[in-house]
Amino acid sequence: MLGLSTSLAGIAITLVAFVLSISAHEFSHALAAYAQGDDTAQRQGRLTLNPVRHLDPLGTLMLLIMAAGGFGLGWGKPTPVNPAALRGGRASMALVSVAGIAANLALAFAFGLVIRDHWLEQLVQGRELGLGTAQLLLAFVETMIAVNIGLALFNLLPIAPLDGFGVLVNLLPAGASARFAQATRWGPGLLMLIIFLPRFIPGLQNLNLLGMVIDPPFRFLERAVLGGA
Repeated sequence: MLGLSTSLAGIAITLVAFVLSISAHEFSHALAAYAQGDDTAQRQGRLTLNPVRHLDPLGTLMLLIMAAGGFGLGWGKPTPVNPAALRGGRASMALVSVAGIAANLALAFAFGLVIRDHWLEQLVQGRELGLGTAQLLLAFVETMIAVNIGLALFNLLPIAPLDGFGVLVNLLPAGASARFAQATRWGPGLLMLIIFLPRFIPGLQNLNLLGMVIDPPFRFLERAVLGGA
């Protein structure tokens, strides 16, 4: 993963990147639901990129702790969706679930273009920005790429309440879907175990189970986003 500084500037950049990326993620859920006939999120003011509408107080605090400590789990306010209002039923619900992942991947590739096509260099040279400002801009772009790839892959995990679970449970045949949906209540606890349990087991403190799953596709996507840059 692209390196993130633990300095105050690095913490601020990381926090801003997560806030913007989570807001885009939740907005995309709301937009997809609205396009499929459900205006629940729109009526609740969630069809917006305004981060204030998408941030959960506790989740934001956890984001700050994660940005400062380099470890943890933060979250945004889940986007409300009424499955009964969606025109395409379960297929529409799968589209709504995957929309947030698609938004994060699109952001990663968009910021990748800034590096691949040397837009940042042109901006720095054209405005004669100082070295410190240029480094901060580069750090922000790199962090946006890393955060959005990470969010997309994390949300692809087929564990409730993540989007991957929503996609899978709505694409499986009805019988298999009903059985798989029974695992919903175990999802949050399983996520906590995967992320935090090794930290409390002697000899396993450095074991990153989540990283073992996410790192290979992360590296692949990072290369795809950055190309030869």
